[in-house]
Amino acid sequence: MPSILANISRLLINGEILRKGFLSLKNLEFSTSTRFEVSDKRLQDFFSNPKIHNLLRLITYRNVEAAHKPRFRRLHEDSIKMLSEKELEAVQVFSSAFTSQRLQMPPVLAARNDNDTGRLISSDRGLQGLLPSNYRLVFTDISLGRTRRNRLIVIREPNGDLRHASMAERDRINSVYFPLPGRRLRTPLMFSPEYLQGMLERRQFLYILDRACAQFEPDDPQYIRVCHAVYDAVNQLAWTPIHTDLDELNPLRSLRHTRHFGPMVLYMILFVDNDPLSDPHRRLLKQQIHLCREGLNANETLRTVN
Repeated sequence: MPSILANISRLLINGEILRKGFLSLKNLEFSTSTRFEVSDKRLQDFFSNPKIHNLLRLITYRNVEAAHKPRFRRLHEDSIKMLSEKELEAVQVFSSAFTSQRLQMPPVLAARNDNDTGRLISSDRGLQGLLPSNYRLVFTDISLGRTRRNRLIVIREPNGDLRHASMAERDRINSVYFPLPGRRLRTPLMFSPEYLQGMLERRQFLYILDRACAQFEPDDPQYIRVCHAVYDAVNQLAWTPIHTDLDELNPLRSLRHTRHFGPMVLYMILFVDNDPLSDPHRRLLKQQIHLCREGLNANETLRTVN
């Protein structure tokens, strides 16, 4: 585990951070800025890097029981079957593939522009006034073989303008014609800041992340806001020893078996707070940086990854 984390730090630092002077390995001191100047676009580039992506996948603990643990308990009878050796091997292969699918990390993308009203197609002033000012006509291509991204959706405005639907409008219209499991037409109140803060205080981190993946697209600004709020809350509690018996004491212990662990680690590496190292928590952070420096100075290679 330490060598993998050191390799991630090496790739990030050698590739981007060290060239721009955000982190000094020589003095092991952070810059005066409060955060690394890494945009969402650069975060997306880091995540899409094959070497970094592979390392993030490797640091996720593969626990079959934790990956398939039901979120809600249901009363049902257990099913017991007698299998031959070949049938058992086939079931084990299927279980391994299904576990890999459950642990597939959600993509890290840059935030889209929801303020974009869509590209204008044509303007017909002769249609102005035929519709009430608060009415719009939506035309949707519901034919098969189209994805949610490239489906043709156009909107006729009351002033006669015909334009393409914005990304926010496209999500709502797709949810009407092609609803997805767990995605509601209206955004649940749990994602609003006042209710989200209460859930963070109750440490419902995994539930929030799973619901966010079901409700939003990966490039939705609300999805990025919710995930970053969870990562910041986990970072504040991550100083509890990870080898404690209770999962409630350290959220990293419960999240390291899930698909959200890789994106969270990448966010913490790049966007960790850089306050003065005056309290015990920051001194512990400095010790972690010392460990990264030892990994960087060691004559290690990425042979285990490649």
